Amino acid sequence: AASIFGCGTVASSSSKAASRGQIVQQEPLRPEPSIGKQLPSLFEENRIFVTPMTKSGQTLRFFTDTGGGISLHRSTAEALALPIRSVMANDTMVDGARLPEFAEGQSIPSISILDGNLPIVDTQKGHENLDGVLGQAWFRDRLWTIDYVAKTFMLHAPGANVAPETAERIKLHFQTKPNGERANNYPRIRIRIDGADLDMLLDTGATVLLSDSARTALADGGPQARATSFISKSTFEAWRTTHPDWRVIENADTSVEGEPMIEVPEVGLGNITVGPVWFTRRADSNFHDWMSQWMDKEIDGALGGSALQYLRITLDYPQAEALLEPVETQSQAGL
Repeated sequence: AASIFGCGTVASSSSKAASRGQIVQQEPLRPEPSIGKQLPSLFEENRIFVTPMTKSGQTLRFFTDTGGGISLHRSTAEALALPIRSVMANDTMVDGARLPEFAEGQSIPSISILDGNLPIVDTQKGHENLDGVLGQAWFRDRLWTIDYVAKTFMLHAPGANVAPETAERIKLHFQTKPNGERANNYPRIRIRIDGADLDMLLDTGATVLLSDSARTALADGGPQARATSFISKSTFEAWRTTHPDWRVIENADTSVEGEPMIEVPEVGLGNITVGPVWFTRRADSNFHDWMSQWMDKEIDGALGGSALQYLRITLDYPQAEALLEPVETQSQAGL
């Protein structure tokens, strides 16, 4: 049952390990009041939190993560007096609760599985004071636009034409069952670095917890927790050997002690090139063995907000596409 939960990041192998698993859909997608509207949200160092407000005026805080699990903190469920139900997830009965009613214009959609119930976890809210995590089972079957530059997060009506014809269309790939149905909704995306194609998890929740020395090296005044992308150790070391000019920060990540980061100048996504992009090293087994269990083929890492920060990205889960639009910032424009 633990595999349906998760902290919503790939900060460490153990944190993602708790967020994987397949959940069978139990009811069709229900109409949601927030469809076609901007979701209440915060972008913090290219990580996305939704912040709905209950009818009683309480603002909640959920981390959103295309590469993570789903969960609701028990303390939140109890504070809101939400009815707690037993739900079957991964062949195990667990406690669950539905999201509360939200104020007009301050809502987020519920999940379309487990009869709308989020599995309840007993862990502490942590330093980010989360009420829960909304991962792949929340993103599934829907059409979203995330504008990292404008810092807006939109949910659209199914089939809506929301991206311009000039948007770069990138195929998303999902693991399927023998009958062709989607087994889960962890998206694989192909990128290009240094002339080589790499298969990656599209992971909006990829997070690094910087060491003090890494923050000093970056000297940008940013916080410890921020978006990153991840790459397997073997590829990381190949880059380091081939490109000694690429910047490396040793002992960068406190969530997995001693792991370094490397700054890749350019990442190709179809005909779009973005960069520079920081990648944090992880053991090969994290992706080649563990995460690849839930992908349609072996992956070599995870593409997160350190790369997506340059884009307006529309995620069309029904059509299995990402539509990418580069967004010029003032600094890029020289203004």
